[in-house]
Amino acid sequence: MSTKRFIEKLVEGVEGWILSRADEYAGRFRTVSKEDFAQEGRLAAWRCARRYDPDRGVSFLTYARPCIDGRMETYAGNTSRLVRVPLHRANTEQHEYFSLDAAARQLEEYEGILVDPGCPFEAAADHEMRVLLKTEIRRLEPREQEILRRRFINEETLSAIAADVGVTRERVRQIESEVLKTLRRRLEKLCRAG
Repeated sequence: MSTKRFIEKLVEGVEGWILSRADEYAGRFRTVSKEDFAQEGRLAAWRCARRYDPDRGVSFLTYARPCIDGRMETYAGNTSRLVRVPLHRANTEQHEYFSLDAAARQLEEYEGILVDPGCPFEAAADHEMRVLLKTEIRRLEPREQEILRRRFINEETLSAIAADVGVTRERVRQIESEVLKTLRRRLEKLCRAG
């Protein structure tokens, strides 16, 4: 099989995964279309396929996933906002956005992670949303609450949390991601119902 055909096969093999990730990103960043995210994912997959070495014993998707996600994330950061925020500031911006008095610090920090100023939760700082959020956080498993608290209140690294909790760094990241998606979904449902 020629090198070009091998690369085409690799990219075709992850096309379904790229489309599902593009769909997720399009749901989070509504100003950018799914097709644009999919195209960015394909470009990243092609780039990875050229460097991929199957003899290393790692599947192509495992090898290419960080690059594909990174390219989609960068594309979203560059195109989804009216004013482009430098990528090194994009992750800290949400922490700075919600820092209120010490008594409400913990709850506000949770909101800072869950709320993007451009999303339907712009009014998250109001009392009703804080109450809803606090209630939903209490419904989480104790381990999930601990990971959120340590990650966003104590600002601990994934590695430090993983060592204490007894799981891998990647598993802590997955739990964090799943919990934030769950909270967003629950809050959106409550906002639509109320």
